[in-house]
Amino acid sequence: MYQIENEFAKQWKDAKNKRPNSEAIAYMEKLEQNARDNGIVVPLVHNVPNRSGASWSKDYDTVGAGGNVDIYGIDSYPQCWSCVLSDCGNVTTWAVSNYFDQFQEASPTQPPFMPEFQGGAMNPWNGPAGGCEDRFGVDFVNFYYRDNIAQRVTILSLYMIYGGTNWGWLAAPFVGSSYDYAAAISEDRSIGDKYYEIKNLGLFTRVAEGLAFTDRVGTGTDYTNNTDLFTTELRNPKTGAAFYVIRHVDTASTSEEWFALKVNTSMGEFYVPKISSAVILSGHEGKILMADFHFGNNTLFYATAEVLTYTIIDGQAVLVLWTPSGRSGEFYLQGATNGTVSTGQVVTFVGVEHGMIVGYTQKEGMKVLTFDNGVKIILVDRKTAYKVWVPALTKDPKVPVDQTALVIGPSLVRSAALVNTTISLTGDANSTTPLEVFTSSHIAHIRWNSLDLPTTRTNHSTLLATIPAPPRFPSESTTLKITSWKSHDALPERHPSYTPTAPAWIPIPINTATRRPHRTTTNLYADAHGFHTGIRLWRATFTGRPTGLFLAVEGGAAHAWSAFVNGAFVGSWPGASDVSVSNLTLPFKEGLVRPAGYGRYYPWIADEDTFPVPAGVLEYKGENVIGLAVWALQEEGARVDVEVVVRYVDLWNKVLTMNPGWVIKVADPDATLKDYGPRYCGPESHVATGNSNEISRILSRLRQLGGYWTIEKNQCHRLGCGQDAGVYWCNNNDWNIRTSADALHIKGSHIRDGCCHRSDGSLYSGDPISGAESFPDDHNEAAFSRVIVGWGSCEDRGSIVPMAYSFPGKLGECRT
Repeated sequence: MYQIENEFAKQWKDAKNKRPNSEAIAYMEKLEQNARDNGIVVPLVHNVPNRSGASWSKDYDTVGAGGNVDIYGIDSYPQCWSCVLSDCGNVTTWAVSNYFDQFQEASPTQPPFMPEFQGGAMNPWNGPAGGCEDRFGVDFVNFYYRDNIAQRVTILSLYMIYGGTNWGWLAAPFVGSSYDYAAAISEDRSIGDKYYEIKNLGLFTRVAEGLAFTDRVGTGTDYTNNTDLFTTELRNPKTGAAFYVIRHVDTASTSEEWFALKVNTSMGEFYVPKISSAVILSGHEGKILMADFHFGNNTLFYATAEVLTYTIIDGQAVLVLWTPSGRSGEFYLQGATNGTVSTGQVVTFVGVEHGMIVGYTQKEGMKVLTFDNGVKIILVDRKTAYKVWVPALTKDPKVPVDQTALVIGPSLVRSAALVNTTISLTGDANSTTPLEVFTSSHIAHIRWNSLDLPTTRTNHSTLLATIPAPPRFPSESTTLKITSWKSHDALPERHPSYTPTAPAWIPIPINTATRRPHRTTTNLYADAHGFHTGIRLWRATFTGRPTGLFLAVEGGAAHAWSAFVNGAFVGSWPGASDVSVSNLTLPFKEGLVRPAGYGRYYPWIADEDTFPVPAGVLEYKGENVIGLAVWALQEEGARVDVEVVVRYVDLWNKVLTMNPGWVIKVADPDATLKDYGPRYCGPESHVATGNSNEISRILSRLRQLGGYWTIEKNQCHRLGCGQDAGVYWCNNNDWNIRTSADALHIKGSHIRDGCCHRSDGSLYSGDPISGAESFPDDHNEAAFSRVIVGWGSCEDRGSIVPMAYSFPGKLGECRT
């Protein structure tokens, strides 16, 4: 799917009477056509905010208004998107919404789709310390996500699974630096029970294929013998599989309720359990109980425990059922006449028509039941279910059940692969961890994170091993001896000696032409000069000897800035979530201003997404009259007439790359190359030569970074450059190219080695070289790109910095 816009519910001027909004429709159609013109063929989707209307649904648009997407979606945050509940008005705790009817009205022929459903909440300025994860834990996940299934939601995207950290101008203005979001993966990347609860539901929906195509055949309190419980019945019309979703009638209730469920199966209609004690639903809990659940060539006529997952190993089904420890469970398995259980679990087997009914009380841990029809059923409690993983053994995104393994024990399993007689697993274990693996019978060994583990086989044909504890971090009493601290000035522009000659610096002449009047002799709105996002730097010189400075800066809500005079910090505006225009008087210390003009530097950061305002310096004046002679503006390089590829990892590099104060010492403090000043790769370069030693260093860094790299169509990226050397990657095609860092390194080295060897075969040391070589794309043999080595004309920052620059000049010949 491809999301064409975000929360742009503007299709109708009057949605009830379907009166179109022609301007919004034209905008959407232009976006959609642009997507198709650029080769996007997957379904286009959109999300309306807070369930607000039916904009862009092709079902709802019965008047041919236009602009519709393929799949309509709604966003919903039932327990407030903020940790401060007052931000959402009146929030009813544990309330549920009627999504089913909304989808039936707005998009009855489309899959019910939630592009954003609550995964946590953001913590605004002055929000509770640490956020509000207590509101969005295991109970929230278990209750609300199952309720979504009850309402036939078949595509559910959680906001957020991982929020992380806001490193600057990424989040909305009212968000601080933490975007932990009470998400399943914490800001520090740790995972816990909430993550596992989501993982468990994901394992179930992956194997419950019939769940994606169901009818909602009934709801109410008459499905159980307990009128305090509400049940929704979903049924697949093709397979007959039934899904009973059960919750409290009073969704805020925390009571413990016992019940029997009336199920309609291929064996008839009856109440279950039959031989075990009643099913329990406790607190903010939801359950999805199955009838006529098909797994492999087998059928579970019913189960009062929840299905976790199943896999097919050597043609035989292995099914996992879970229920909280101490509660009863029961299931009716087709085709079995006899069953055995691993030690420690009391199980009742009752032979009945067409199979066996099995009853038990769940204990902590895992027990394996083996039946004479070849089926294995694993019984686990909730905590054990959290450590059940079903890694794919294939790259097929549909993950066929016969291409998976079943792994029990680790904190996290990332991947699995079968190599000869070994299953190779990668993942995490927080301590010494018992490991059990269900996999093909020809596998006899386990490898964990490249470590071969002593492996034994159980009497139910699984493999056992123990994962050793990870190395311990040094204790607080251990002294870390670090002797080579290095630092670098991050703001060289504040110094009087700094010369703003780099291309990113834009001189601002006296000009009052603007759509919004300003109170300065020069137009200091950043947008007027082509800078619309990110960090902005203003710099000015002045005459006279002022004793202070007054600044009025408009940067949008939560903007911040700092000011320096002659290299000295004179003050800052720290930001406020409700302030868009800041006013501050900055007194100068005695002796700060000398009888000559010196530079002044004002950096500030603002996010204007939610509160769009013209960003800029509105007013400046000195307490002792300043005469401003020259103003210049710098940003990270995103001019409107230059296409810059923005990536998260480049965020800081963008500032470094365009900043002439950052030289080789930043990333390579031990290098002997001197500082060659503010030199840049750019179209003004006219010679293509290179120093072979420097090229070797650049290529080595590229190989160390590894991974895969993408270059956009008709682009040349600078992969690295030094005093007299540059390595470039160019794509002259009308489509993107993807390849590995290893391939780029190999080609670059081949150019270096093939171009400049002495007659005896040795490589010229320190001599200039240049050359180019084409090679095919990893995934499209008809697509070629070029690796180029040549003159760089910029200081070596010691890091890969992809930027959308043209190649700086015509390639020369190999020189000796």
